[in-house]
Amino acid sequence: MLSKKEARLICRKRQAPVHPDYTDDDRKTCEAIASSTIWKESSLVIAYLPMPTETDITPLLDLAIKEKRLLAVPITDKNTTGIMHFRLLETNWRKTIGKGPWNLQEPRITETRAIDVWSQQGNIIVLVPSLGIDRYGNRLGHGGGYYDRFLAMKTPATSTVAPCRDYQLIEDFKPDKTDCRIDFLATANGFKKTDVPIL
Repeated sequence: MLSKKEARLICRKRQAPVHPDYTDDDRKTCEAIASSTIWKESSLVIAYLPMPTETDITPLLDLAIKEKRLLAVPITDKNTTGIMHFRLLETNWRKTIGKGPWNLQEPRITETRAIDVWSQQGNIIVLVPSLGIDRYGNRLGHGGGYYDRFLAMKTPATSTVAPCRDYQLIEDFKPDKTDCRIDFLATANGFKKTDVPIL
C-alpha cells in the first residue's frame, strides 16, 4: 500500500505529460453519471468548474439546469481559510464566471446568489474533483483539505461521486483519519460504488 505522499507524487507525475484528447472519455463519464439513480433522484447538484487535468463535467452543469435541479459550485474566501462557500449557477452561467483567489475559475459573487447547501431538502449529489483516487474511494485533493472539511458535514441524503480519467485511478494508499471517502467512481467505463475497505 502506498503512503499518501507517494500516491500524490505519482499523480503529479502522471499529470505532467501532455495527455491525449479526453473529450470522448469525459462525455462517456458524464453520461454514466446522468444515467445513475443518484443523479436522477437528486434535487441539488454540487459540482465544480474543472481544470484541464480534470474530467470536463460542464455538460452535467448544463443538464442540471435543463432538468431544473438546483446547481451549486464553490468559491473560496481568503478570510475563511480552508472553507468553501457556494453560489447558485443558472441559465447562461458561463457569463458569470471569473477568476478566484488562486486564479481558478469561480462564480463572481456580484452575479450569482449564495446558497447554504446543507440546509436544502431532498437528495444531494456532490461531484468531487480529485488529483487521484483509489478503488476504495480514498481521494487525493490538492492538499488544502477544503473538500474533506466540507464533506465531513454531509447529510445522510448526500452521495459523493468522483468523475475520473484513467490516469487519476491509482494504487491503494493509506488515507489520513480526516480524509472523507467517496461513495462512487465514474469513468468512461461506467459508474460504480467504491469498494468496502478491508479492516
